[in-house]
Amino acid sequence: MSCVLNSCSDAITEQDKEFITVYTEILKARETYPDTLSSNKAVKEILKAYKLSDTAFSKLYREYSQNPEKMRALLDSVRSHLESEMKVADTNSKRQ
Repeated sequence: MSCVLNSCSDAITEQDKEFITVYTEILKARETYPDTLSSNKAVKEILKAYKLSDTAFSKLYREYSQNPEKMRALLDSVRSHLESEMKVADTNSKRQ
């Protein structure tokens, strides 16, 4: 994760790390629950767990979107997290 973000001119912050974690969890919830009602409920629970409102997360997302280079680095980190989790899950399923 940090190697991707270090390639960006901005240093990684705690806010960046939290965004990566929260957004990764949101994407997993959206993939896990195919119906909108269930996935929206799961997203609300994720945001609640991180003490974020829908509005606060949306604002943060828009702020990052204003800096395409940083946003790209953050999304690359999210993708890397998801790929790593998929590899672990795949390895675990093959062991069973």
